[in-house]
Amino acid sequence: YPSITLDVGGIQGQIIKVRLNEPGSLSLAEVKVFEQIQIISYNQKFIVRDSENQPLSNANVGLNSNYQTTNNLGEATFSIPKEIYDLSVSKSGYFVASQSYNCYSDSVIYIQLQKSLGNVEFRITDGENMIRYATINLNGVVKQASSLGIATFYGQTVNKEYTYTIEKEGYISVASAFTLVNDTTIHIQLNTITGITEVDANLMRIYPNPAKNLLTIFSGDLSSGSYELFNIAGELVLMGPIARGENAIEVGGLLPGIYVVKILTKEKAITTFIIKK
Repeated sequence: YPSITLDVGGIQGQIIKVRLNEPGSLSLAEVKVFEQIQIISYNQKFIVRDSENQPLSNANVGLNSNYQTTNNLGEATFSIPKEIYDLSVSKSGYFVASQSYNCYSDSVIYIQLQKSLGNVEFRITDGENMIRYATINLNGVVKQASSLGIATFYGQTVNKEYTYTIEKEGYISVASAFTLVNDTTIHIQLNTITGITEVDANLMRIYPNPAKNLLTIFSGDLSSGSYELFNIAGELVLMGPIARGENAIEVGGLLPGIYVVKILTKEKAITTFIIKK
């Protein structure tokens, strides 16, 4: 069938009549003029930052199947129509952020990504100077500190508990634990093994070492006295009397680490250390 196009601007939604004149015939048709649909797009600027509010470049921002990569300012801009979108933001080494997003006007949207991997740096000193070449064991991974007293474990999983021990000949070892949340620097001060008394087995025995739940102080030829237990920070954590023979001490509630034991009797003062597992 033949068709015609008419310019009828300004009368949208109205009914008009069109008469067609052809040789030998006359016809009349009613035509409804529909309003033209105009698609409006809105600018959506996404700004991606880390937990320290620093911009993240090369992050992938996706709206449904449309993806862009953030620039050096952490920005990606879309021009999209009004709609509800599936938004996802991802970057290597970070947890994915995803949600439904409703676009209805020009907007600036801030997205914060949390790290999925973090670095753990140990800095080891004697209180004044860096200690070189100490051995660090982090969850079974062993490294040696540099000549600057620094050791870094890269790409460790966050929201996970870690235990570590630090050893250096001539120093009291240190052991502790922490939960990694972000890049972390741990400052460790090692104390030299001075003031530690060689214990005569006939006078005093302390076992087992390392200890987990029970620590036994055996006082042989010495009279009764007292003991004190200090953590590596010098804080008194346990104290009590001891008698001749075996003295069982409950240490199960203490954190893993190195503890200094001081024993005082009428005959002798003894200082040594134990490791709590």
